[in-house]
Amino acid sequence: MKRVSSVTVRKRLALILVGGLMIFGIIDFRLAYVQFIMGNGLTSEAKELWSRNIPFEPERGKILDRNGVELATNQSSPTVFVVPRQVKDPTATAERLAASLNMNVEKAYEYITKVASIVRIPEGRKISYEKAQEIEGLKLNGVYIGEDSTRYYPYGSYLSHVLGFAGIDNQGLMGLELSYDKELSGDKGYVQYYSDAKGQKNA
Repeated sequence: MKRVSSVTVRKRLALILVGGLMIFGIIDFRLAYVQFIMGNGLTSEAKELWSRNIPFEPERGKILDRNGVELATNQSSPTVFVVPRQVKDPTATAERLAASLNMNVEKAYEYITKVASIVRIPEGRKISYEKAQEIEGLKLNGVYIGEDSTRYYPYGSYLSHVLGFAGIDNQGLMGLELSYDKELSGDKGYVQYYSDAKGQKNA
């Protein structure tokens, strides 16, 4: 059996050491590149995948007279939204939500179990602030309150033939509300939260 000299052994060990250092160097370089160069981009993409938005209608611009007196403004009118995948007990949630909104339990159950990421409850649209607090107090998993608004005219029907009025979707239908609808319409907003692949809300 041919014996390997100590010099050859040292050379082989040196080659293995250099090869190992090169491999670890490449790995470290790759990790540094991902973390410091690609990090922000990957984080943004991950947030987009994890984030869910609960929308609410834009608030219309105010209409003022030449003295700055408000002739048309807005009042807070919250709206109820449901994220079906986050509802842990559909039956109990439907019963409690239906009782609070004075709606049919079967209809509430249909909304709650609907195959959709977010469902807006028609019977819970533009409710009073007090009613919104009542529903929030129920602490129902998957049930949220989105900010919404209703058009309000401080002087009632005064100048109604000139001001016109806005519909339930805050769109101008007559008068100045219609003529300047583009200028008065706002941008839709949303409340954002993060969820896992199953739609469960992350803390």
